[in-house]
Amino acid sequence: MPLPGRISIVYLLIKLTCKKLYDNMKIMVFIKRWKRAIAFYLSVVLFLLPIITYAFDGEMDEKIERFAAEKGREDAIKSIGMTQKVLWFGTGLLFNVLGVGTSVIFVPGPKLTGALGKPSKALKAYVDEYKTIKRNKQLFYTGFGCLVGTSVVLFAYAIYYYISIIKLMLIAFYSILATAGS
Repeated sequence: MPLPGRISIVYLLIKLTCKKLYDNMKIMVFIKRWKRAIAFYLSVVLFLLPIITYAFDGEMDEKIERFAAEKGREDAIKSIGMTQKVLWFGTGLLFNVLGVGTSVIFVPGPKLTGALGKPSKALKAYVDEYKTIKRNKQLFYTGFGCLVGTSVVLFAYAIYYYISIIKLMLIAFYSILATAGS
């Protein structure tokens, strides 16, 4: 009994090997017939592959830049604490236009921890967005302080002016009374 099983296994292996050879010959005939078409197809694919890769790479760069700018915006908003708000409000309150100018000119950059190995375009987008948001917030608080300071000064001047006018009117009234009484 074992002999026919071994023969059938050997027969099966020979048949599979021949079939593989026959299939390989079919492939070779196909390649010979379509050699030019296959060569053209491969050259077109090899020519277009860098272009397609570059296009997708550009899209990926834009996504990375947008993400970095978004992160810069979030970090700038988080970095403005109550101390900085009061500081810039006080600067606008005390120095008016000079304080506003200072808030526009002096914009601290972000802490670039973990920036090693990041793409330069993404890093630039992060820093630019961070500085823009930081400058806008500083300008807002300094401008608000400037408006409050200017309003207080104008109100104090108006009160002083009206008190002066009232004093002059009272002096004129008493002088009229004094001349009329004598």
